[in-house]
Amino acid sequence: MLSSGVRLLMLHGSANWIYCDSCRRLYVGRSDDGKVALRSCIYIDSDDFRVLCPDSSGVIKSILRTVKHLGQRQECVHCGNRLGARIATFSYRKEISIPQFQTVWQQAFSVLRDSATWLFIGYSLPDADFEFRHLLKSAEKAQPAPTRKEIRVILNSDCLAELRFRRFFGNSNSHIYQCGLTDYIKGGLLG
Repeated sequence: MLSSGVRLLMLHGSANWIYCDSCRRLYVGRSDDGKVALRSCIYIDSDDFRVLCPDSSGVIKSILRTVKHLGQRQECVHCGNRLGARIATFSYRKEISIPQFQTVWQQAFSVLRDSATWLFIGYSLPDADFEFRHLLKSAEKAQPAPTRKEIRVILNSDCLAELRFRRFFGNSNSHIYQCGLTDYIKGGLLG
């Protein structure tokens, strides 16, 4: 039985993932807890403020008092090593080799390969996101030759992003709307 709805795959990670580099366990916050990694200040260390704001010791002390978790070492309950977070930014330096990213990216490939229409909302297809571009092109080409995907892109007056999409996917199957999401929906184009 197929379920209805839209699958959400977080290809670049999530602010509720905490990862142990040593034993490779992934800790995920409860769905009602939200961004557990962000709230535990896993992304930042008190030393980061000293590097970023060397002349602002008063500001640093104030921030450290406000953010209770900052400076406290978050440890894995299984092996005792320091926990960290994984967010793969839109850059040439992204690291997606951890098993959780690989699983999500493989699922994304399958979903993209098997769908007839792709809808991009507000995504500019930056050159630095080459891993995602490779995923898109691989999924697009992993289907019978006469089959073509319909590519819909909703932007808001972003001509450079439109140019990148047209160069990447071509003009024949790309429908690019520069009206923003609200006007796109009001115009009855969603569907």
